[in-house]
Amino acid sequence: MTECSNSLLIAPDFANDEYIHISPAAAGWDFLHFAARKMRNRATWEMETGDCELALVILGGACSIASNHGNWLNLGNR
Repeated sequence: MTECSNSLLIAPDFANDEYIHISPAAAGWDFLHFAARKMRNRATWEMETGDCELALVILGGACSIASNHGNWLNLGNR
């Protein structure tokens, strides 16, 4: 078993829609960014990924995603 660093125990700031954000520099990683975001009903969010890949994990509700690589409708609703 590996030992965990307490530097990644970050309290969420629920005053912001993006309530957790961890940069590679802050975590000591080379490439990976991590963020958690709350989306309100019918809200939209846009971002540029540049040369980076993007993974979205839908923890609740449903959403539709549009990108230059395709569109995905009504994802989620576990």
